[in-house]
Amino acid sequence: MADQSPTNKLTKVLSYDLPNKWRIDELNEQLLVNSPSEDLTMHVLQLPRTQNKPSEIALSAWKKVSPDVTLEVSFEEPELSNQGWEAQHHVELVGSNNNVYQATLLIGQKEVYAILLKTTPSEFDKRYAEISLFLNSIHLSGYKAPDYSSLTAKALDANDIKNLQSFIAQSASTLSVPGVAFAISQGGKVVFEGGTGFTNTRKQQPVDAKTQFMIASNTKGMTTLLLAKLVELGKLSWEDRVIDHFPTFKLGNSKTTEQILVKHLVCACTGLPRKDFNWMFANTKHTPASSVFDDLAQLEPTSELGELYQYNNQMAAAAGYIAGHVLYPDMPLDEAYDTAMQHYVFEPLHMNDTGFSFNNALRSNFASPHDLDIYGNIIEVHQNEHQGFNHTITPYRPAGGAWSNVSDMLRYAQNELDKGQARNKKRAFNELALLQRRANMITYDVLAHYGMGLAKESLFGLEIIQHGGSLVGYKSDFYVIEQAGIAAVIMVNSTEGQPLLKAFLHKLLELVYERKGQAQSMVKIAKEKQQMYTQEFISYIDSSTNQSIKNNLAPAYKNEALGVITFDSQTQKIRINSGQWQAEYTTISSDGTSKLVFIDPVLKGLELEVGNDNAKRTLTLHGPQHRYVFYEM
Repeated sequence: MADQSPTNKLTKVLSYDLPNKWRIDELNEQLLVNSPSEDLTMHVLQLPRTQNKPSEIALSAWKKVSPDVTLEVSFEEPELSNQGWEAQHHVELVGSNNNVYQATLLIGQKEVYAILLKTTPSEFDKRYAEISLFLNSIHLSGYKAPDYSSLTAKALDANDIKNLQSFIAQSASTLSVPGVAFAISQGGKVVFEGGTGFTNTRKQQPVDAKTQFMIASNTKGMTTLLLAKLVELGKLSWEDRVIDHFPTFKLGNSKTTEQILVKHLVCACTGLPRKDFNWMFANTKHTPASSVFDDLAQLEPTSELGELYQYNNQMAAAAGYIAGHVLYPDMPLDEAYDTAMQHYVFEPLHMNDTGFSFNNALRSNFASPHDLDIYGNIIEVHQNEHQGFNHTITPYRPAGGAWSNVSDMLRYAQNELDKGQARNKKRAFNELALLQRRANMITYDVLAHYGMGLAKESLFGLEIIQHGGSLVGYKSDFYVIEQAGIAAVIMVNSTEGQPLLKAFLHKLLELVYERKGQAQSMVKIAKEKQQMYTQEFISYIDSSTNQSIKNNLAPAYKNEALGVITFDSQTQKIRINSGQWQAEYTTISSDGTSKLVFIDPVLKGLELEVGNDNAKRTLTLHGPQHRYVFYEM
């Protein structure tokens, strides 16, 4: 982190971590923070604490910084207070241009510290991790965070498990999550594995330890475990160039192609931006694995290798297929990967219920995906053996396509805790090769870095290995707490269950170290946000709906990368030409533009801007760092 060079009043009362190559300057009684490109600025100023609403404080602060700029509040939400602050709020604002305007308010006893951010959408996306690092690090000088590292971990007993079960059941109900499965081991023994709630709101079948969920990006760590096995077998080295093992590997930039080593494939550090719309729109369950490499050949880095944390699913998918190819060069890429994972990862860990087949999962004890509709009601997300949004990850499955249950996932987490030493005392994985996956490849938050499909963070002075997974209607996470000898896994069958994952970890730590924490507050604030989002979305739709726009839409549009989309006037749904999924939409007029907005769980809130280009009707999808134009056919 960069040195804190200014010496005005704010730097005497505040401490913070400044990302590498960022600059901070004194500006009257403020601090001015600049990103290396100077396309992103943050003003830090101190205000007296008043009874004013957060939105009013934010507007007043912006008026001090930019008196000639007219801004309106678009959204305000509470945040979980950390670093000793009494309260925190996040405020989003809009101006006359396309810039991102935000205010983070840190509430102290007598003062409010406002951090005002201005940047472009692409710069915000690219530097999101650095922004989070800076904002999450700010605290009053002298503040000491809670530290459990010197405490002795308690052995979980029946009352602790009952307490945890009750917390999860109540939290799931609060957040409108139909079902949750979780499992915990301590000292190498399973303490609990089971569930609460239902696999499906229609069938009311209870969730248990064997209920199948999609684990999404938790597949990444399993893929790098396969790579670790190849390192152990001498088939490759972490320091080998990828092109030496897979000569046709190619990125949109030849220099970066030459630089990419095996260890970079799942590091989120290559400079390649996230580009998920390509597979979300274009993929079907039958799309060949080679499409991953076709996508990569068109993808150029937007930052230098090792400069920024940027999560990219194409690279992680390529990692798995390259590993499979090294082992089985005569097999098709997908078959080679599936075979390698089964033989070298799932079988050694006795993960007998883990795999990549939708058909097998949906014929077993499985959890259906759920979300909330725009009015806040729980609904099941359409998914069967042939259709559904989550099938789009199948061609990218090394990055996120596995099905598993908490019983199997606990074996995977326990293997991480045991550093490859199997329960029967036979070594399943070489310790050094396994641990190299945890090396600090790139920092993404305060005391947190990303390795190879695994993250390591420090929480209350404890080192925690973890990773999450997210698809439509499925969220999961696993945690390894070495000082406590604990491995833990949690899975939910609703998009709304994301906040419960971290609350589960905090509650677990509260019980193990017998300390009062923020688990309950995390759920409370998550519910407040959920309700605010619902109200805001309904208000946005109701105030902006313009049905006449539908009359001027073309029957079908095409983008060369994303494919064809058509409209069903009877069901009011937009249909992806692949037939893999469809989504309900409405038409709105907002900010002087005409738009389509998705209003069901599949990419809810996604907007397509209606326009014209050389007398052709168009729909434009604005991604964070990419722009896609669909032209009428």
